[in-house]
Amino acid sequence: LINSGNKELLLESTLNKFKELEKEYDFVLCEGTDYIGSSATLEFEINASIVSNLGCPVLLVVNGMDRSDDEVCGSAQRTVGIFEERGLEVLSLIVNRARQDFSPETLKDIEALTKTSHPLLTYAIPDDKRLGNPTIHDVIKWLDAKVLYGHGSLDSPVESFLTAAMHITHFLEYIEDGALIITPGDRMDIILAAISSRQSAAYENIAGMVLTGGIQPSMTMHRLIEGWTGVPLPILSVEDHTFKATQTLQALHGTIDPEHPAKIAAAIGLFESKVDIEKLRDRLVTTESTKITPIM
Repeated sequence: LINSGNKELLLESTLNKFKELEKEYDFVLCEGTDYIGSSATLEFEINASIVSNLGCPVLLVVNGMDRSDDEVCGSAQRTVGIFEERGLEVLSLIVNRARQDFSPETLKDIEALTKTSHPLLTYAIPDDKRLGNPTIHDVIKWLDAKVLYGHGSLDSPVESFLTAAMHITHFLEYIEDGALIITPGDRMDIILAAISSRQSAAYENIAGMVLTGGIQPSMTMHRLIEGWTGVPLPILSVEDHTFKATQTLQALHGTIDPEHPAKIAAAIGLFESKVDIEKLRDRLVTTESTKITPIM
């Protein structure tokens, strides 16, 4: 709609859908876009424009991943300033995926350096790889893969990808904790070496394997793997060839979906441990937007 010059239609449609929900519910949470694409600046402008026309109070989430305290503070200042300039009330700001050594003093600096109509509630939630990294579940959905083995270990987190095309002597040198091995389905030597590495204390624990080319282990190999005791290793099969599967996985990102109960529990626990929920709830309950925007 924006590309075709129909931004006003986008805003009107969003407002109409919001009003339909508002008739039915006491509270409506409007979530912004995910910023996973390459046009973050455009996404920010779209989000700011939509919320400006809805007139909602705002809870901002600032990305703290791999950012210094000064960078986080600067980003928070600019973001709060933009929304306040548009006449919106910023209730709270959360620094998400903050570094483990993130200083609490930075939150005080943000509060002191930003001008808001009410005191700004600021919180920092540390980065947690369990939430940020994809799991074997995500790999299955991303590649439309079939699970051959390890159905009980699909929540295993994936930290890196390793395309195995070498002889096993050299392949074993590259094994890392949480690595997902991608190899053609007829490389039985790699499959056996990968499973064996999980049994050895000398090697890190890989997350699982993706067998490419639509090739699956033979019946004799299947019997061998099925009879291997104590190997909780997910092994998937895909139709794509190795290069295409590897390319597809480069865009894979972690999600928190209904089929990830462990991630959901971890996310809720982490949030509740770092955010003063009662204070935030009180601020939400006592803040009611009375703004009438032009598009309304």
